[in-house]
Amino acid sequence: MRGRWGRARVCYNARTMQAIHWLADSLAGNLIGIALGLVVAAMLGYLKERASSIRWALSGFLLVIGIWAGFHCISYFSYASEKVKPLVTEGTVQDKVEDWLLTFGADLQRVPLSNTSDAFFSLKVTARGAGRTTWVQRLPDKPHYLLINGAITLGPEEQLLRRKLSKQQLQELDLELQAEMARAKIAHQPLEGADYLVDGFIVERRIPITGDLSEDVLMQRFEEVNYDILVANSTIVLGLRRKVHEAQSPN
Repeated sequence: MRGRWGRARVCYNARTMQAIHWLADSLAGNLIGIALGLVVAAMLGYLKERASSIRWALSGFLLVIGIWAGFHCISYFSYASEKVKPLVTEGTVQDKVEDWLLTFGADLQRVPLSNTSDAFFSLKVTARGAGRTTWVQRLPDKPHYLLINGAITLGPEEQLLRRKLSKQQLQELDLELQAEMARAKIAHQPLEGADYLVDGFIVERRIPITGDLSEDVLMQRFEEVNYDILVANSTIVLGLRRKVHEAQSPN
């Protein structure tokens, strides 16, 4: 609950600062006009040399200022209602994500989640032309985050190489793979039922669901996961081939 109120305050503060910046820019752009108005009013009163004329000049200037202020208030409320983009919330994030991914040209498939509310979702994403599957999810155990992940599994050729390795070689390859994942700062977790990390694991990136979430942020994380998958696959294939070659080479 505290985290949700914290994000609400951040969104509110962002809107407030945006309004303050708009008003500041508007005032700065009209400072010259205000200064000239004051000079003109003072000159009129001075030239007429009558107190009534001074009051008349100042009253006219104040009327102009009032009209100016009213005009800018109307402009601001029009700006606030039409120009400010609606913030992404936990209730609208699924629609936003689907729109962004479709714009990107990805094929989407909604995968139902059991025993969850409609606020949680799982999208199977396939980039057209690439054939690689990635998942975009909001899950009950991490409700304030979008999770973008992809599974690393062995293909037929890699499975054949894996069967040629001993237990010690597989353990060594696991250590090498973990070191490479740490060096590349790739978050990962083993697949359920996998004896070794090389048998399969999941790479994952997280995005906080806040008002600052945008299409650019989503697509950047999406590309990072695809890069993580490429690094992991390359590391596994090269490691398996090297280990098999070492096992077959004479001492």
